[in-house]
Amino acid sequence: VVCPTTTPCMAIGTGKVNGATTSSPVVLSGLAGGSGLAAVVPWIADSFNPVTVTTVASLSSITCPLTTKCLVAGTGALASPATSGALLLYGPTAGPLSAEFPLASSATVASISQVTCPSPTTCAALATNASGPVIFTLTINSTNNLADTWHSDAVPNGGGTVSTLSQVVCPAAGACLIMAAGTLSGSPAGFLISTTNLGGTPTTWAAAILPSQDQVLYFDDIDCSSGASGTCSAVGATPTGAVVLTSTTGPGASRGWSDQTPTGLSGTVALGVPIEIGNTSL
Repeated sequence: VVCPTTTPCMAIGTGKVNGATTSSPVVLSGLAGGSGLAAVVPWIADSFNPVTVTTVASLSSITCPLTTKCLVAGTGALASPATSGALLLYGPTAGPLSAEFPLASSATVASISQVTCPSPTTCAALATNASGPVIFTLTINSTNNLADTWHSDAVPNGGGTVSTLSQVVCPAAGACLIMAAGTLSGSPAGFLISTTNLGGTPTTWAAAILPSQDQVLYFDDIDCSSGASGTCSAVGATPTGAVVLTSTTGPGASRGWSDQTPTGLSGTVALGVPIEIGNTSL
């Protein structure tokens, strides 16, 4: 559920609407009387523009870069030309919704996992295609029923191989940080990827230089305080236990990251499983 103002709200889910006998992905819109979700009645199922999309198979996230325009990530199909894969539904908060089918190096994108919009004009999206992870920069069209412009950005390898992009946070209009995973010298590795010129032509991303003493196997979470030069933190695991990394100069890829793991922090580490911290003082 997202409410770009205290009046319109939108939600995504699965259900039977408009007399349908089978469940399908749905986008709902509601109009609140200035009181937010507490007064949202009624919820109405938004329609999909049949000119741009024939099938919506799944919906994964929703965000609204403008008070009058929202973006819904999912998968689906277009009849002509025949295209299937990741799509981004766009349109006014009361619908109808049209579809954009982003391409990366002329290849269809399989999925979009997250879209975040740090400003009304620019968004960052994480996606995958047959070749691996994809980072998109979106330039938002201020007209709510017109398509946006997609830019496929190069994914830095951090000296190894980046195989997944799992989270993106943007503390400022031009600054974003991505949590990634892959391999380094044949071993599992976590990566932090950042930009300070989101929306540039092109947007350039770089792998952060992490403390040399930490062989990070994976990251579990990232977050940043507001501002391009604020504080960012990343938590994850090394072969010997939990690790906390912090940058006090924003999400940039310079040598600003340091190990801030509390003394005595212990835990059980297992690859692919979130950290279980065994410290009663936390």
